[in-house]
Amino acid sequence: MHAPQPAQPDSAAGRTRPRTLSFHLFSFGLGIVLPALFFAVFIAVQYYASERSRLEDSLRSEARALATAIDREIVGVTTTLEALATAPALKRGDLATFYQQAQDVRAEQNFHISVRDLSGTALTATRLPFGGRLENNPVEVREIDRIAIQSDRRAVSDVFLGLVTGRPTVQIVVPATIESRREYVVGASIAPEFFQEVLQRARLQDGWLATAIDGRGVFVVRSHQHEEFVGKKAPPHLVNAAVRSAGLYEDRSPDGISSVVAYDTSQLTGWRVIVSAPVSIIDDALRRSVLVVVGLGALLAVLALALADVVRRRILKSVERLQTAAHSLRDGRIPPHIPTPIKEFDDVGSILVGAASDLRSRERERDLAEAALKRLNENLERRVEAAMKEQEHAEAQLRQLQKMEAVGQLTGGIAHDFNNLLTVVIGNLGMLRNRVAHLDDPRLIRNVEAALDGAGRAAQLTSRLLAFSRQSPLQPSVVNANRLITGMMDLLTRTLGETIQLETELSEHLWRIEVDPHLLESALLNLAVNARDSMPEGGRLRLCTANVSVSEALAQTFGKELQPGEYVSVAVSDAGHGMPPDVKARVFEPFYTTKPVGQGTGLGLAQVYGFVKQSGGHITIDSEVDCGTTVRLYFPRDDRAEGVVAEGPPRKGVPRVVADALILVVEDDPRVSEFTLSALKEAGYRVLAAPDGVAALQALQDHRGDIRLLFTDMVLSGAMNGRTLADEAVRLSPAIKVLFTTGYTQDKVLAERRREGSAQVLSKPFDGIQLLNAIAHALDGS
Repeated sequence: MHAPQPAQPDSAAGRTRPRTLSFHLFSFGLGIVLPALFFAVFIAVQYYASERSRLEDSLRSEARALATAIDREIVGVTTTLEALATAPALKRGDLATFYQQAQDVRAEQNFHISVRDLSGTALTATRLPFGGRLENNPVEVREIDRIAIQSDRRAVSDVFLGLVTGRPTVQIVVPATIESRREYVVGASIAPEFFQEVLQRARLQDGWLATAIDGRGVFVVRSHQHEEFVGKKAPPHLVNAAVRSAGLYEDRSPDGISSVVAYDTSQLTGWRVIVSAPVSIIDDALRRSVLVVVGLGALLAVLALALADVVRRRILKSVERLQTAAHSLRDGRIPPHIPTPIKEFDDVGSILVGAASDLRSRERERDLAEAALKRLNENLERRVEAAMKEQEHAEAQLRQLQKMEAVGQLTGGIAHDFNNLLTVVIGNLGMLRNRVAHLDDPRLIRNVEAALDGAGRAAQLTSRLLAFSRQSPLQPSVVNANRLITGMMDLLTRTLGETIQLETELSEHLWRIEVDPHLLESALLNLAVNARDSMPEGGRLRLCTANVSVSEALAQTFGKELQPGEYVSVAVSDAGHGMPPDVKARVFEPFYTTKPVGQGTGLGLAQVYGFVKQSGGHITIDSEVDCGTTVRLYFPRDDRAEGVVAEGPPRKGVPRVVADALILVVEDDPRVSEFTLSALKEAGYRVLAAPDGVAALQALQDHRGDIRLLFTDMVLSGAMNGRTLADEAVRLSPAIKVLFTTGYTQDKVLAERRREGSAQVLSKPFDGIQLLNAIAHALDGS
């Protein structure tokens, strides 16, 4: 039986029924979110109207500006033609002199010029050798000639197919007088691409399309897909909609895309210049704005309601718990509580009074929990220790990768410009050495040799940094490591000295590997020199090779850095003083060395590490103090059954020269270009120079068939790089040879071509001998 509830003294008859806390919180959230949402929608609508009006005004202005720009180009060409038409040589009929003047103008203005009579026959034309006559010109040409002579003023044709080129052409003609007869015209053959430059200078906004259509409704020029549309009929809806000299309308293409279209008329040609932009540019912006506003509003509303519900649940639950505790206290199961004037505080005070009795039971529970925790920790410590070791290993790998990335970014950032500078220094010092070699001044010769040695070391430093960061350009080929080691034994014997006993243990039937033989030889030489330095009093150094099959279990012992598979192991072992664990852990770090100051750069092992990793392999080092050191390089087995086996990198030799070859040198660094041109000229080559891709293409066109070799830097000023230039050069002259040079590049296409052997690259810095050998090598096609 329940006790009667006490009366509420503060209640009153006629009092409004109180609302729940949930209702108030919900109302509060809606009161904030809904007005903000309505206001945002209003702003979005106003934004759409403003953007639509701005777009229409921009389209009208752009169409008017483009029409004016086309007229300006027409006036420029007309001015040139009028000057030619009044030339004294033409008036007196001296066509030979006039032909030369016209050729000079063509070279500057980039359009061909001709003189024709009323029948359309070209008396002379820059597109033909002097004396050649061009008859049976198209009807459009004869018609525009007639109009120009009758009106005694400039005339501009519509687009037609040129008789010689077979490509769309526009004729601009002015009347001319020859030997007192005004029955001739001077005409300019303008390719539509001439007007495309006008559209490019306009820098249209993304998504906009600019088009010019002649009086017959034929496309003259387009800002996009120009080659696909030029010379073709425009769609009827595009021609018929432009009924006035200027205007604006909304159009829907056959594929359902709506666009806002503005057009204007060229005053000199009558062409329609049309600029359009998809309506979706505005609609998408509005749609995004509305979606963002509605989405944010809905999210805020949901969050407000959810927050109100969470708060409501928490408050009600807390009140219920406090009331339950208060009832327990009231029933006498705990000591009486201290009364307070506020009921809520009174309930909380009652619960706090019972906290003292709870502490004793909690202490007992704590003791039990500590015992259970101790048992758990016995296993947990082992698991945590294993996890910490794995984490430390992962962090060490991450730090190594971050170092490599930092060094790679730093080196890559300076490699190109630095190697250009070194090319200038090394090349000019080499030329200076050749010039002072016959002088009786040993001190001067030593100074030049010292400067060359310093520049060479600087080049090696950059190369080693690139190798460590795995950004060094590789030239991999299929290599037999046994043959490579055998081929460098003489070099190792001379390098290591008489105190080192060199031994080899080369496995029979050794698998082949695909690596850069130059860098593999350099890596082995680095390891051998380090081994020699660890045995100052002499000792034994062993080079061993072996076939190694790595199983799943064995791969685990390498810390997941070596995948299961078949590998070739190349090991370098010494009987030196070894190294302690702290040194062993840091040997592959860049610039870390245990050698005295001035005797080591700290990049030798770092370079070996970067080369092996870049080649897809793995490197290990086993060393103990006073027990020597063994470094093992693992390279994946080459799957190809046959291949070219590299016996080692080629050596420098006496420079070869291919007599009387014309070479185009493309280099944007004037100092490198000056050295290269000087070295080639002194060797007997004929050379042309270009500072960028545009100038190089012009030279290739002017000397088509004469240039035997394109020697270009990969990184050029302007939009065209060396690879793009080479592709265009081969397209213009399929027989031309190409030799690239670069101080540093990340061009993946060039790297792949280089790996396949379809691209030849001379790395910077280079000296005169390397340059001449590379040029001869490329010209021979070997």
